[in-house]
Amino acid sequence: MSNITVNKERKAKAAKKKKTAGLALGIIVAVVLISYNLSNVPTTLTVSDIEAIKTLGLDKKYEDISLFDKEIQCIRQIQKAILQRIPHIKGIPEGKSREPSDLLLAKKGLCYDRSRFIEKALDYYGFKVRHAGMHYSKYPFPFRYLSKANSHAVTEVLTSKGWMLIDSSTNFIGLDRNSNVYSATTLRQKIQSQEELHEDFSVKLPNFYKRNYSVAYGLYSRNGMHYPPYVRGIPDINFRQFISYNFFRNSLGIIISVSFFICAAVCIFYWVCSKSSSNKKTKAIVSVFGENSKAKTVSCCEKQNEIVL
Repeated sequence: MSNITVNKERKAKAAKKKKTAGLALGIIVAVVLISYNLSNVPTTLTVSDIEAIKTLGLDKKYEDISLFDKEIQCIRQIQKAILQRIPHIKGIPEGKSREPSDLLLAKKGLCYDRSRFIEKALDYYGFKVRHAGMHYSKYPFPFRYLSKANSHAVTEVLTSKGWMLIDSSTNFIGLDRNSNVYSATTLRQKIQSQEELHEDFSVKLPNFYKRNYSVAYGLYSRNGMHYPPYVRGIPDINFRQFISYNFFRNSLGIIISVSFFICAAVCIFYWVCSKSSSNKKTKAIVSVFGENSKAKTVSCCEKQNEIVL
């Protein structure tokens, strides 16, 4: 075989590898984009959101929230106003819009409805917020989020002292008598270390916080029927929150997340490679066996001719 032929084969293999790598990368990007467009829950305030929030009547009272005490006053008043306006009777039906204006019109809502209103109201007043889903399940990650276990939706707001939980069914907030703030995650850690906690907080701790739960940030609904396009089976997720607060909260989370995405990319790459090379291997095997059978036939004929002769 000449050097020219060898070089051509090498170039062809290199071109095929590049093509395969590009195809694998394209599949990864397509999956990410499709998931994002289908299930990403927007958090941007709309005109109707702002109009609904203004009906709470808090505009002039809390224009200045530079101090921690004023932050807490504003947060409590927002929570109180929404719980009074949207009683805990029945949730918005699946497949229907559940934004603040919809809740005011329906005059009802459950935890996942009112937490949405609380988050947007806090955003309007200049707070940074994130959605937190509490899931009560004995199954390990990620199966606890795939099961039909009970759950509770709450809001977390970034105060000058850190992230603080705001309940969407009661007037409980993650603030103790010493003005220490607690997120859903740090509250769970505190619960696991102590038995009696209701005396530590300014408001009695609801019983459902005393149960063992896990927290998923940015996961609005597991069934996909709370936010457009209402595709059952594809969870309603805000990807910025989901990725930032579930996987990149600490250095270990960053390492695990990066490793996971690298492994996923490598697996997809090798899967595409195996699919593209399987046909080539099959043809090679058929070709080898064909040549061998032909060679054997010729040798047998030659032997027969020798015997005859």
